Parts: sequence; C-alpha cells; structure tokens
Amino acid sequence: MKRERAEQRGINKHVAGLIRLLVAGLLAVALLAVLPPKDTRAAAHLNKYRKTLYQGESFRLQLLEANGTVTFSSSNKKVATVNKNGKVRAKKRGTAVITAKVGQTTHTCTVNVHNVRDTYMSRTRTLINLERRKYGLTGLDYDRYLQSAARIRAKELATSYSHIRPNKTQFTSAISLKYNFGYYCYEVIGRKFTSPKKIVSAWMSNADTKKAIIGKGYEDVGVGYYVAEDGTEYWCAIMSAKK
Repeated sequence: MKRERAEQRGINKHVAGLIRLLVAGLLAVALLAVLPPKDTRAAAHLNKYRKTLYQGESFRLQLLEANGTVTFSSSNKKVATVNKNGKVRAKKRGTAVITAKVGQTTHTCTVNVHNVRDTYMSRTRTLINLERRKYGLTGLDYDRYLQSAARIRAKELATSYSHIRPNKTQFTSAISLKYNFGYYCYEVIGRKFTSPKKIVSAWMSNADTKKAIIGKGYEDVGVGYYVAEDGTEYWCAIMSAKK
C-alpha cells in the first residue's frame, strides 16, 4: 500500500507539472494575441539635417524610410528653393529651412548659402598674407576702398585684360579719392584660375607678381573676383599704402 501511494504521489506531481506548463503556454499565447506586433521598420530620417552651399550649387534632400508621399517646402525661396523631388538649389546668401513632410510628421534641414565671390575674395586675402608671413612680412589689412576698386577691375578684365582700363586710364583711377595712396600701389591680375589657392600660386610663380605680393612698402589690400558670361573667372588684387 505504501508503495502504491508513493507511486500515485509521483504521478500526481508529474500531472501537476504538465498542467503548469500548459497554463504557462496558454498565457503566453494570450499575451501575444493582446499585445500589438512590434514595428521593426526603421524610423524615417533625412539624409542631411544641415548643409552649406555656395550660390548656384544644389543637392538632393531625401527622407529615408518614409512611409508615404513626401512633400518639400522652403522657408525662404529667395535663399534656397526645393522641388517636389527634394532637389535643393542655392539662390542667394542667407539661411533657409527646408521641410520634408510625410503625413503629420515633419523633418527639417537648415541650409546656409554663402556668396562664392565674397568667400573667394576673403580666402585670397588670407593666402596672400600667408605668403607674406613666409618671408617674415606683416599681413596686409583689408581696405574697403581698395576692395571696391579691385572688384571693379576684376569685372573690367573681362572686357580688356590689361592694367589699362577700358576707358584708357590707369588701373589706379578705379580707386576712390578717399584713399590717398602714395608711391606704393600695385595691381596683380589673373584669369581662368578656378580657386583662390590656384590664383595665388600662379602669382607666386611669376617673378613680377611675386615681388608685388611680398613687397615691403604695402600696407593694405583689396581683392576682386568676377565670373564672365562665358564662365571665365577673373581675379584682381590691389596692394597699396596711404600717404
């Protein structure tokens, strides 16, 4: 009898264990039925959230992993435009926010547009001063009157590539009378060079223009840059010193 009761208790324990496993399984199935399926899709995101462009440049803004039709808009069309395919084009110096919307969700990309002409002129001044410092000379100061004259001259070079202006006067006549230059005044010019680094390198490779750039009598500088209708790039730097 004792042996039979022991066997019965063993059977009961086994059955109880099976019942517990069955109940646990049923609960798991019930939870799966109640809980929503996990969304394994990647969250929508832009390929760019910030972008710097020069005037005339463009890039494609994309809303990746988007579930639905994406619409694009610009906060300032005068600075940057965007078409229905997300192509952003830089128009004018400034900042614009490009918005990509899908459903009720929006994503934004800040676009900063720089004026390539201003950037190139500033970079050229920097490179000229770096060359001067290689020879132990002080850098030249920016002067707005020389800058204005250099910009005029760069544009005139497209008409007459010479130190003589189209009106047959010397290049110095483009300098405002408010800048009373003395004996030291020199102009260096160039064309068909596509970057500040290339034009300064060309000037430093020529004995005459190199002598001007590393001249000891100059104190101020102005740089001009102009792109003609045919795409040719013209450069001018005027170095001088006031009396």
